[in-house]
Amino acid sequence: MKKILYVGCLGFSLLLGGCVASQDEIQALKVKVLNLETTLQQQSQNQKAIANELNQLKERINALEKKLSEDLLLEVKTKALAEIEELKSSQAKISSQVEDLVASKEDLYKTFTKQSEELKTRIEALELKVKSLEEKGSSSQATSSSVSNETASKPSNQTVSNATQETKPQTLTSSSNATSNGTAKTEASKQQGSPQKELTEAEVYSQAFDLYQQKKWDEAMNAFKQYLQKYPKGKFLAQSHYWLGEIYYNKKDYEDAILSYQKVIESSAPATLKASAMYKQALSFKNLGDKDAYTILLKRIIKLYPKSKEAEEAKKLLGIKR
Repeated sequence: MKKILYVGCLGFSLLLGGCVASQDEIQALKVKVLNLETTLQQQSQNQKAIANELNQLKERINALEKKLSEDLLLEVKTKALAEIEELKSSQAKISSQVEDLVASKEDLYKTFTKQSEELKTRIEALELKVKSLEEKGSSSQATSSSVSNETASKPSNQTVSNATQETKPQTLTSSSNATSNGTAKTEASKQQGSPQKELTEAEVYSQAFDLYQQKKWDEAMNAFKQYLQKYPKGKFLAQSHYWLGEIYYNKKDYEDAILSYQKVIESSAPATLKASAMYKQALSFKNLGDKDAYTILLKRIIKLYPKSKEAEEAKKLLGIKR
């Protein structure tokens, strides 16, 4: 197209010049046109080569950008994961500290509860002892006063009896019997007229525990059962079940002992009482020949009550080193 335009412009210029071109000039023009065409072809080829190089550069740039973005993304992800792990580690430490604080708080509360329960029991026991001492003191005073009155009246009676012994022995005997019978009736009427004082919950429990300490197993068992029947939600509920378990254990009635100890474990008793009940329950299973239950309970004591003396005994029985 460019060639045609060039030739056309040249011919038009020649016509305008009013002269006729020679053969040599035409040939020279053809050569120039060919040279121009060659130059144009080379330039077009160079443009294509440049375009190819540009495309290659663009592809390399795109590849580099993609690689850089992937590396950056990977680096960002790596840093994010590292930060997440650090946060998780910090959270685990905080959770562990919180659990330690909660455990220490629970231990302190349990210790406080145990001490307060022990103090209450001691106070109630002291009150019972004081009342019993007061009652014994009043009864002893009454007895001493009656004895002194009888002693004061005996000499005159003795004189009268000595004086009338030889003459009227039968009459004296009958009169003395009547007097004694009258006195007995008076005492009986006094006892019947005075109403008996009803025992408090603490007194009922204390009487049952006294029977247990005296190793009167059957009487203590009945007393504790009466307490449980009378006070099914009493203050000494767990203790009563525990002492019943001890009675059954001493009588080698291991199945009933296990049931009584289980009631202690399931109650809201202090941790020390539960650990003791679980330990005696394990020994009961051992005496019944159930070694699996015996081992499981000893391990459970170590896990639930690690600081108790029962846990130390359980470790010794299982051969676990401290």
